[in-house]
Amino acid sequence: MTTATCDLCSSKEHTIVAPSNFPLQGEIVLCQRCGLFSCSPRMTVAGLESFYDGNFSGDAGAPSLAAAEGRPSARKVRAEEKRVRRWSLPLLQRYLDLQGKSVLDLRMRSGALAQAMTAAGAQVLGTDPFPANVRYAAEARGLPFTRRLKITETHLFPGFDPQRFDLITGLTVHVLGHLLSPRQFLHQAYEILKPGGWLFLMEKDVLQPNYNVARPTPFSSGVAHQFHLTRDTLERYLKATGFEIVHCAIDPLYATGQNRVIVAIARRPDTPPPPFDLASLDHDLDASLSRVRRIETWWRWYAFRGRMWKRLTRWQRKLLWRG
Repeated sequence: MTTATCDLCSSKEHTIVAPSNFPLQGEIVLCQRCGLFSCSPRMTVAGLESFYDGNFSGDAGAPSLAAAEGRPSARKVRAEEKRVRRWSLPLLQRYLDLQGKSVLDLRMRSGALAQAMTAAGAQVLGTDPFPANVRYAAEARGLPFTRRLKITETHLFPGFDPQRFDLITGLTVHVLGHLLSPRQFLHQAYEILKPGGWLFLMEKDVLQPNYNVARPTPFSSGVAHQFHLTRDTLERYLKATGFEIVHCAIDPLYATGQNRVIVAIARRPDTPPPPFDLASLDHDLDASLSRVRRIETWWRWYAFRGRMWKRLTRWQRKLLWRG
């Protein structure tokens, strides 16, 4: 047991599900009330900033990977542009007309989605924690509104006025798992959205492994992830912070190598909803623990299933895009 306080429901009752592999990561604990998986103890602001400025290798614009000229690699940029054309921009346009919308694009990487939304008529402010990405978006893509927003500051949205945006997007790379407080992030996102404004997020589901299964536990992803979400806990986060959920489900076509991803689409309602009763949560602790152990034991089966899913969806995407 640990006395860490849950970011989602503030409970102090947790079960340890994965041991610490210090200095890479602390223990992984499961909240007995709401089912949130998180790292305990979580990193400090200074520790996270040192990590992202130094050893982090999960982003082409990170200092450890940016090319000699201080820009993300051309291969990574092309892959990002392809994903925007085939997935994220069509997803947005199924739900709203971007013309004239004020948009905040989080963790934009090279700015491919921000550029596509700008071309569709939106006024986009693109943000990213890495200077190489911000520089590429401004100089190579000509985006007029870009700024650096550190990962350790993202949950605070410093300098953003209330009710400023029609849309907040986090579809280029998952956001919540990296933050110091996903709940505070969502609370602040609610505040800077206009009534009726939209929030689009994608997040890895730690209990839905893909072909490159994390080992020896589903949580073996190092310091980068302070929180490990599932579809259920992401939905609970959104409800707890007042959002009206439009869609929250595993995406049928897009995934990372390590995990299937959840796509969450939510709106700030025109009138504030009644407070969400976190005490009413009905979480099956044993089922979550059992799922973790199955993934650890049968990881080869999950990897095989992920490879088969990848082949099937590649074929489906080709049919869709040719049509």
